[in-house]
This record gives sequence, structure tokens and C-alpha cells, in this order.
Amino acid sequence: GRAMTVTVQATVAIKKSRQDIFIYLKDLNYHYLWNPTLQNIQPLMVLKKGSTYKTSSFILGVKVRGNNQVTQYVNNQIIEIENNIGTIKYKVKYSLEDSDKETLLTCNTTIDNEHKGFAFTAPVLKLLIQKELHSDLSALQVAAEQGLNYHLSS
Repeated sequence: GRAMTVTVQATVAIKKSRQDIFIYLKDLNYHYLWNPTLQNIQPLMVLKKGSTYKTSSFILGVKVRGNNQVTQYVNNQIIEIENNIGTIKYKVKYSLEDSDKETLLTCNTTIDNEHKGFAFTAPVLKLLIQKELHSDLSALQVAAEQGLNYHLSS
């Protein structure tokens, strides 16, 4: 097989301030609350530009290990995370913008799938990632609007 690149975008409107929502993005303790595919994060910390951490996830039946680095960071506005190792490389960018009484959270994800990873064609992979992204963002929306706290879930 050969490398395949898939890009997906999803947006959700959340009835909370950018500050309130950004906590769920920048503090890795909260990531478990809205990212059901995550199995492990090391170390748990509050992210800033240049932060690095390791993750393992189970995405579409494939174990994906990430050596993640925060490549872009604007407080309460943008956080971009890149993984450049392994068979599945990705870049995920979260952006927040004000809209009426809501905040729009947009996530742009690019996945580079090398030979061994997902056994899907590009259009199918795109659809599946889109679905997964929507469920992540919906979960984040619920967590932020309900003010869910990771201390309660541990």
C-alpha cells in the first residue's frame, strides 16, 4: 500500500465562553472526558506551546501511538497538536471563535496513513474520521456545557 492523506473538518456550537471551553482542550486531564478513543496520556499536564506528551488510542480498530507536540497555541483561541511518528501521523487544530451567545469550536484534522495502518479507501476513512470527530466534539460540548470535572470521573 501507499501513503494516503485525509483531511476532515467539524464544527460545534457550545453555549459557553471561549475561556470555559479552552480548559477542556489545554488540560490533558480533561481529554479523557471527551475523547473516548484515548486509552492513555503521559504525562498529564496543562499544555502550552512546545509541550510534548505521549498518547495511545484505539481508533477504528487500530492502536495508534502518538508522540504529540503542541505546534501552535493562542490562549482561549487556538491549539494545534501534531504527531509525526508511527504508521499514522496526524495534525489536529482546534479553533474557538465567538458567535452570538455561543462559541464555535472548529476542529481540523489531517491524517497521513502510511502502508500498514487503516485498511480503508480514502473516502471511507474520511467518513469514519468525520464521524469520530463529531462524536468527540459532541462529547466536549456536553462536558463544557455541564461543567463536567475530571475529578468526578476518576
